[in-house]
Amino acid sequence: MKGLIIFDLDDTLVDTSHVYWLAKENFIALFTKAGFKKEYIDDLFESIDTDNIRQLGHSPLRYLKSMNDAYDQLISEGRIPDSKTNRERIEMYGRQILTNLPEPIEGARELLEWSGQHFSLALITRGTEELQLQKLRHADFTHYFEKITVVSHKNEDTFKSTALDFRITAGETWVIGDSIKTDINPGIKAGMKCIFYQYRHHSYQWIQEYGEKPIGEYFEIQKIKDAISILGKEV
Repeated sequence: MKGLIIFDLDDTLVDTSHVYWLAKENFIALFTKAGFKKEYIDDLFESIDTDNIRQLGHSPLRYLKSMNDAYDQLISEGRIPDSKTNRERIEMYGRQILTNLPEPIEGARELLEWSGQHFSLALITRGTEELQLQKLRHADFTHYFEKITVVSHKNEDTFKSTALDFRITAGETWVIGDSIKTDINPGIKAGMKCIFYQYRHHSYQWIQEYGEKPIGEYFEIQKIKDAISILGKEV
């Protein structure tokens, strides 16, 4: 084996944002049927969810709280009455995050198959352990990784300790992920080589990381399997 690759999971190997997008679309549709403009409900929800992510991080229950908080605000402003039916539907939409497991990103399996032949593979993912492991099993990706770590947040030490576990230097370690803030910058700080996968959803993008600046050099790809051409130069 030559070196180590540390992968991210959500929106790098599996299409998690699509699951969240579907849940939010159902929530928005509930209120557009009640006469609200889609843009208004979307903006209200995103504003509240941005605040909640600072408090709750990537808890899978955060979306349900953001939906309930948005509904409560509409009620408090006198825009809509409280309704048991609405509450039940919001509960159902929020729970979709836990039950609708994401599908693999196109090209992810091909990248893992190739990478496993040339590198040791580790996974560091944010979230709750039970749900993250369910996602891996659903995608049939678990067997590719020698080490799987679920954390509440990532930083430089998270990556360094993983490389240390493999007895591989930072300079021989790659980080592949979709977040400048939580994958690329911590990897750069750790002295690792980083590949930024520019995840794109057809209708949705997280607003919490807009404007995040990289702190050093890194590679960038539009399709996840394009990492093979970068990694292949070191094989």
